Amino acid sequence: MKFFGKDKVGSDIVIKGVPFEHVSPFSGCALGPSFLRYCSEYIETKSFYFNKFCEDFEDRGDIPCFGVDLKEAGRLIEESVLEIISSKKTVIFVGGDHTITFFILRTIKKIIPDIKVLVFDAHTDFRDSFMDSKINHATWLRVLYEEKVLRENEVFLFGIRENFPETPFKVLNKIDLASLGGRFYLSFDLDVLDPSVFPSVTNPVPGGFSLKEIIEILKEIKDVITFADFVEYNPLRGDAILSGINFSTLIREFIVIKSL
Repeated sequence: MKFFGKDKVGSDIVIKGVPFEHVSPFSGCALGPSFLRYCSEYIETKSFYFNKFCEDFEDRGDIPCFGVDLKEAGRLIEESVLEIISSKKTVIFVGGDHTITFFILRTIKKIIPDIKVLVFDAHTDFRDSFMDSKINHATWLRVLYEEKVLRENEVFLFGIRENFPETPFKVLNKIDLASLGGRFYLSFDLDVLDPSVFPSVTNPVPGGFSLKEIIEILKEIKDVITFADFVEYNPLRGDAILSGINFSTLIREFIVIKSL
């Protein structure tokens, strides 16, 4: 199944599913890419916000990392990322939990060392360990920092509502990338949205953003985003169809925004 049931081979925007999750009290995020494609059938291909059809994308399916262990998942993700970024396209990775960002960013930073990182998330993801695991959705940012893959001045967090553990990175109250400069990798944890909008996440946090607010922000930052991931859609939690339709709409609008 493809996003919207179709795609356009050779497009400058590529969707790649990463159906992997590691440790969690509530499993289900690995099902995210499949449910996203299923729910995309319930919405129109035309953007209501920008009056433009979502047509300029290629869905290259999933990395075959469902159900494999952490080491093998890392190998498969790195292999796929190296292949995709060599084509110099805008890539949208669809998770999966936030563990996938660890492997994707570690790989991309080897090829594009000056790329900066913008994280939309309700949590800091800076724990030392979680559920007896060193690398997972709650620790990935800390591990990349400890391994010196990421430095203090190249990571910016937005939407934080659970500010523990505290991080050395800058927490933004508003986005002004013009003053920050450079190219960015966007890592978008769907729990940055309010649970009333997107209940199907493992760790919902009240006080989040509306879909419309996020779309307006994405419009403002579109020119500096080279790669992006959207993670933590858990269709086994909350209202999977409502969340999936909102997720499909978000991906549709992001694709349209990047083609404006």
